[in-house]
Amino acid sequence: SNVIGLKDGDRVVAAFAAADESEIVLVASDAQPLRTSASGVSVQGPGAGGVAGVKLLPGARVVAAGAGEFGTVVALVTGGGGIKVTDTAEIPAKGRATGGVRLTKLGDEPVSLAYVGPGTGLAATVSRHDDKPDTTPLPLDLEPTRRDGAVLDAEHTFVAIGRPRRH
Repeated sequence: SNVIGLKDGDRVVAAFAAADESEIVLVASDAQPLRTSASGVSVQGPGAGGVAGVKLLPGARVVAAGAGEFGTVVALVTGGGGIKVTDTAEIPAKGRATGGVRLTKLGDEPVSLAYVGPGTGLAATVSRHDDKPDTTPLPLDLEPTRRDGAVLDAEHTFVAIGRPRRH
């Protein structure tokens, strides 16, 4: 049985639980996240196609999503090797299916990777010189900057950002 009805070309970017009183954050490849109330997202039955989450600009796509709780950050990684971290408290809340707000000015390289979640206890998987991922996650300590601040040069090519699994 289907969990969600996807059209050709659609893909699942994230799946997470969110209480009605919480917020969700959707991040687009043009560095425009939307922070909105979870209660505005209606419950859908199995196999349904879902509801519109964010209004995207032409050419943009959703690259990450997550629950926007206290201490949540949005980390953006650009294809050009930059990184930008912003506390979700810096992102004004808007209604569902509206456009996001700009986190930073991007050059020719869109957001290639994004993370939405707790800003502490993070790790990253990076690419080695031969473009293969290093399987040992590196601890990642990222300081959030103001919403419309600049992208910083990253020391590594990030493959994934998140919280390491606990065994």
